[in-house]
Amino acid sequence: MLHDVGKTRISDNIVEKPGKLNEAECEDMKRHAIYGYELLKNIPGIPPSIALTALQHHEREDGQGYPQGKSGKGIHLHAKIVAIADVFHAMSSSSGHAVL
Repeated sequence: MLHDVGKTRISDNIVEKPGKLNEAECEDMKRHAIYGYELLKNIPGIPPSIALTALQHHEREDGQGYPQGKSGKGIHLHAKIVAIADVFHAMSSSSGHAVL
């Protein structure tokens, strides 16, 4: 539930924009993974894996994800699970927002 908490630091104009984001907006939106990690990493009682999941949930097995370009075993299992759920939600949602 916390994987996208970093979106709270992204402009509502970008987060709620209908349709496709331009290149600059896309780069801003991609920062949500880093922002989420920064928000979660020092909260007492939250396991480090939760912050890491927020950071890595857009990484991909082939290394083509973001923000760090991690691949395969370099991606935490929880982030891989959340990535699948995130893609499913984007594909089945009527919001029109695609997974970046």
